[in-house]
Amino acid sequence: MHPEVVRSEPGSCPICGMALEPRNAPSEDNAELNDMTRRFWASAALALPVFVIAMGTDLVPQAMPESVSMLMLQWIEFALATPVVLWGGWPIFRRGWASLVNRSLNMFTLIALGVGVAWTYSVAAMLLPGIFPPAMRSMMDTVPVYFEAAAVIMALVLLGQVMELRARSQTSAAIKLLLGLAPKTARIVRSLSPTLSRKRARGRSNRYANSFLTATRKTSRWSRCSRMMCCACAPARRCRWTAWCWKA
Repeated sequence: MHPEVVRSEPGSCPICGMALEPRNAPSEDNAELNDMTRRFWASAALALPVFVIAMGTDLVPQAMPESVSMLMLQWIEFALATPVVLWGGWPIFRRGWASLVNRSLNMFTLIALGVGVAWTYSVAAMLLPGIFPPAMRSMMDTVPVYFEAAAVIMALVLLGQVMELRARSQTSAAIKLLLGLAPKTARIVRSLSPTLSRKRARGRSNRYANSFLTATRKTSRWSRCSRMMCCACAPARRCRWTAWCWKA
């Protein structure tokens, strides 16, 4: 998206955060796609139980066993969501930090800020619930956390990155196939002088007009006109051949 950014090695654009493309023919290296795919599947497998636990405690709290406390559920969510945020979302946080350093804010800045704040707040609420006002604490002396939001958002962002990289890979393969259709050799046809070119073009058009008239005379039919007027002429005009009318 920013052609002025040129690097000697693979990386991300410091302006928009997207991966850089090779300037020559596309290569078969899909290391970034494989890495993002691995991070997505691992993050999705960990984010799904976090989402189920969080939605279960909010929608059907009576389904939870009495032996499992809310603090224990928060620790389980923390254990499942932390690898998703810190390991799965590490490339996102790295691009977000690069956007801050380069003073070029983009979507990775927003994602890194939102997910980072949600995870940091949740850790503080789980470890230090006493620093929050009593109005924010529940009857079990716990503060609501947002581990499921951080994990699910990061998994969806990784899914978007995988889809983007896969589409770019297919586009690069199509471009490579088009480059393969280019001829190996080419012949240069020198143009003639303007005067000679005009003479040849004029002679070519005259030959075409003469051949058309000859073919017309051979294939045409003539018949007697009862109105003494050519059918192709205007009604108020006498036929040029007076007694003959053109019929196709």
